[in-house]
Amino acid sequence: MHGRGGIRLGATAGVDDAPPPVEDVLRVGTLVFLFTGQGPAERKYATHLLGWRAGRFLLVDLPHVDGRPVQLPEGAAAILRYVVDGEAYGLRTRVQRVQFRPAPLVFLEFPTEIENVPLRAEPRVPVRVPAVVSWLPARHPPSGLAFGYLRDLTPDGGLLEMPLPEAADPVGRSLHLTFTLGTDQEVRVGAVVQNRASDEGTHRMGVAFRWTDPDMRDRVVTFCRLH
Repeated sequence: MHGRGGIRLGATAGVDDAPPPVEDVLRVGTLVFLFTGQGPAERKYATHLLGWRAGRFLLVDLPHVDGRPVQLPEGAAAILRYVVDGEAYGLRTRVQRVQFRPAPLVFLEFPTEIENVPLRAEPRVPVRVPAVVSWLPARHPPSGLAFGYLRDLTPDGGLLEMPLPEAADPVGRSLHLTFTLGTDQEVRVGAVVQNRASDEGTHRMGVAFRWTDPDMRDRVVTFCRLH
């Protein structure tokens, strides 16, 4: 066993831009998103590719939601989306088998085709991601630690929703954000508030990220390209 946003499956590639063989764009440890169902019943689960046997199966961690294993019936159709070397890919598969011992794993059918997926030029992804906010010291509020939600996300910033003191003037203020993407993709980044809007007690701020760690930014780039 061997140890790439939106997607349009079923398109026919031309001879000159045919996708590469499946084995060439698989990487052990890659964060992948497993989609099941269609329309309102569609569900998305983050997991990791653990390995494969060409022509027989792909092996991924069994996804969990709220600490509970996801129910994946045998034979259920699924789609995997992921990014390798800056390219987004999608592939069709089916659930072969779920095992719980000695480890919770999912066996998926080995795909016969893989599709190169065009990446968004300016990925802006609607999300609801909990975030820990640490305001850098200043002479006026807000200050200290607070909790909020990112409501949309790009590699260069996002829309942060959180409570604010009534007299707060956050525009231009610096802060530090910590949030998690996927299963274990923690992101830590400094940011500056560029604008603010309030509506019936809801405060939303456009923040620009100030990256110092390229790996952290890559996590956000990958997340945005897959959604």
